[in-house]
Amino acid sequence: MSTPTTTTGGAPPTPPSATPGPGAPQPAARAPRPAGHRKAWVVVGTVFALVSLAWGTLMVVGSVAYDRWDLHSTHDERIRAVDVEAEGAVRIEPATGSELVVDTRVTRGLFETTTSERVEGDRLVLRSDCPALFDVHCGADYTIQVPAGVAVLAHASGGGIQVSGVEGDLELSASGGGIRVEDASGRLDLDASGGGITATGLTSAVVAADSSGGGVSLAFARPPEAVDVGASGGGVTVELPDTPHTYRVEASSSGGLTRNQVRTDPTSERAIEASSSGGGVTVRYPRG
Repeated sequence: MSTPTTTTGGAPPTPPSATPGPGAPQPAARAPRPAGHRKAWVVVGTVFALVSLAWGTLMVVGSVAYDRWDLHSTHDERIRAVDVEAEGAVRIEPATGSELVVDTRVTRGLFETTTSERVEGDRLVLRSDCPALFDVHCGADYTIQVPAGVAVLAHASGGGIQVSGVEGDLELSASGGGIRVEDASGRLDLDASGGGITATGLTSAVVAADSSGGGVSLAFARPPEAVDVGASGGGVTVELPDTPHTYRVEASSSGGLTRNQVRTDPTSERAIEASSSGGGVTVRYPRG
C-alpha cells in the first residue's frame, strides 16, 4: 500500500526540455542585416534633414528680408506705343503734356527684382521679373502717364490693371487681378484670368473682353460698332446708350438667364455678342 504525498510549496515541476533532440530539425538562424544598408538609410535621413533645415531657413529669411525703391523716367513724343510686362500692378493715366512718364515702385525680398526699360523704334518696352523661388515681397508696380494716341500693351502677373481717360488702343491682360477701365476711346482687347473686368464711360467703337476669373461689365457712353464679350467666371452685362440705334444681338448663357432689352435688328451693322458659362447675360440700356 502506497502513501500519497502532498506538496506544500516550492517551485513548480520543471517542464520537459524544449531543446530538440539530436535528430530533430534545427530552427533557421536569422541573417544579420548588412551594415551598409543601415548606413545608407542614415545618410539619406541626414541629407533630408539638412535640406529641410536649409529650406526652412531660406523661407524664414526670405519672408523677413524686404527692400523698396522708386524709379522715374520720362520719354519724348517719339513714343507711340508702350509694351509692359509687370510682376505687379499696372496703372495707365493720361499725360498732362507731350512727355510719357513712367514711375515704378520696386520691392524685393531675399533675391533681387530685375527691371528693364528700353526704346525699340517708337515703342517703349518695360519689363520686370522675379526669381522662380523665394519670390516673397518681389514685385514692380507701374504708373504710366501716356499722351493722347499712344497705344498700350500691358500684362500684369502680380496684380490688376487700371486705366482711366486714355485715348489710344489698349490690349490688356491680367493673371494676378482684375481689369478696370474708365473713359477709354480707343480699341479695347481685355483678358483677365485673375479677376473680373469692369469698363465704364466707353466711347470705343470695338471692344473684346473675356474673363475666366470673374464677371464682365461694360458700360458705353457712345453706341459701339462691335462688342464681343465672354465670361466663364461670372455673369456678363453690356449697357448701351439709349439711342435710336439698333443692334444685332447674340446672347447666350449656360450658367443663368439671358436678357436682351435693347432695340434689335438682325441686319444691323452694329453687333453685340455676349456669352457666359458662369452666370447670366444681360444686354440693356442704363437703369433709371
